[in-house]
Amino acid sequence: MKLRIKGDSLRLRVSRTELERFLCGERVEETIHFSSDPDAKLTYSLEKASHGASTGVHYSPGQITVLLAKEEVGAWGDPNQVGIYTSVGIGS
Repeated sequence: MKLRIKGDSLRLRVSRTELERFLCGERVEETIHFSSDPDAKLTYSLEKASHGASTGVHYSPGQITVLLAKEEVGAWGDPNQVGIYTSVGIGS
């Protein structure tokens, strides 16, 4: 999985294998290490939002989690659907 950040925009690009795992209910995750210091890393992941929850982003130090709503996960399973595009308000 690849992460692209530009301004306030976040983009995840997943491989077909990762998409298959995600559609089967697995969390897809990658970690980038910036040095040998164990705290100098960033983990980013994609997971299904809990039942009834909407698409969103959860941030904690060193961790970004993109949560995808059930409806969008279902749409992504369609072979004609090549991606999911959404905007999430951050309240600013």
